[in-house]
Amino acid sequence: MNYLFVFLLPFIFSCEKVIAEYSISVRDEALQQKYLKEHNKLRYAEKIQPLKWDISLEKHAKRWVNHLSDICKISDSRGSGYGEAIDQSWQMRHDSPRLVVKRWSKYVDHILSPETRLIGCGFAYCEDPFRYGRSRLIVCNYFP
Repeated sequence: MNYLFVFLLPFIFSCEKVIAEYSISVRDEALQQKYLKEHNKLRYAEKIQPLKWDISLEKHAKRWVNHLSDICKISDSRGSGYGEAIDQSWQMRHDSPRLVVKRWSKYVDHILSPETRLIGCGFAYCEDPFRYGRSRLIVCNYFP
C-alpha cells in the first residue's frame, strides 16, 4: 500500500497544480480589474493619468508567472524590455490586491511613472509541500 502512495504522489501534486491553475483562470478578469483599480488609485493620488489594461503585457506576464509556478519561487524575468513587479503570498494569507500593490514600493518607478501607460498581469498558484503549501504568484508588466 505504501508503494502505491509513493508511486501516485507526483500524480497527486500535478493534479492539484492543474486544478489550481484552472481555478485561477476563472477569476482572472476579476483579479485584473482589482489590480488595475489599485494601481490607478495610487496614480490618482499623485495626479497621474490612469493605466490601461494591455493584452500583450498580460500574455507576457502570464508566460512568466506560469514559469514561476513551475519552480514555485519568484525571480525577475530580466531583459524583457518591460517594467515588472512580482509577488508571492502563501496559503495562510493570500494578500489582497491593495496590500500587494502597496508592498511594491521597490517597483514605484513603474507604478507611478507618468510615462507608464499600460499594464498587464498574470496570476498562478503553485504547490510547495516543503514550505507553506499553496501560494499565489502575481506578475505585472508595465510599458513603457
